[in-house]
Amino acid sequence: MLLDTDASSLGWGGVLNQAAEARGFHAVDRNGLHINCLELRAITLVLRFFYTLIPPGTILRLRTDSMVALGVITAGSSRSPVLMSQYRELHELCHTMRVELRVEHIPSVLNDWADRLSRENDSTDWTLSTAAFHRLDGRYCPHSVDLFATELNTRCDRFYSRRHCPGALATNALKQSWTAENAWANPPFHMLGAVVNKIVSSGATATLITPIWRAQPWWAVAVENCCESDPLSDAEGVFTHGLRSAAAPQPFWPTAALRFAPDRR
Repeated sequence: MLLDTDASSLGWGGVLNQAAEARGFHAVDRNGLHINCLELRAITLVLRFFYTLIPPGTILRLRTDSMVALGVITAGSSRSPVLMSQYRELHELCHTMRVELRVEHIPSVLNDWADRLSRENDSTDWTLSTAAFHRLDGRYCPHSVDLFATELNTRCDRFYSRRHCPGALATNALKQSWTAENAWANPPFHMLGAVVNKIVSSGATATLITPIWRAQPWWAVAVENCCESDPLSDAEGVFTHGLRSAAAPQPFWPTAALRFAPDRR
């Protein structure tokens, strides 16, 4: 199987057999790491992403435009403790998956697909501050699933994601059943109408994070059907992962947590 990978200061990307895409952002604690570290780490993340698509015993023709990553994998060692740590993690994953890497260099100009994936910014990737989540999680009992998340920003052990990513239960939360859950929902804002409709029509128990947008047609439905409305302070505002960090400027709109619990209405 053919695997192309790449990394940028923003995120990572990969393409399996010139068909299946993988992408994600670096964790906030990795901001500022040297690109060589990010390139080597990207290979591990892409392999994790495609874990279920790569059968045991597969020989992977791995193509990277990073000569440093290629050198570390070929030599099986590095003088850099950080790179060596990344290599050990990659080696262990390959052993677990029972795959063999045959690495080769690809010029950056020919690695355009993986490169584009590593640089794409997700403008919908908003998430509530950790402190605000813990306050609401304590108030409404532990939430059982994060409906709209990634492996980097999920607030629950179980989560659904927009794209396939490591650890996700499935993609597209709107197609999943929420009735047996105490759900945490901080969806992309353009999906709020559909989310409110599903919560109300299915009788789901959920905490919904939403801008206070009274002019939106779904707002009146949400307020009428929720059992509690908790306006959030500016200090509990939202921020993004990826290109923007927790220190990024806060959005200008007021935000609220709407609690839906059919048995309390």
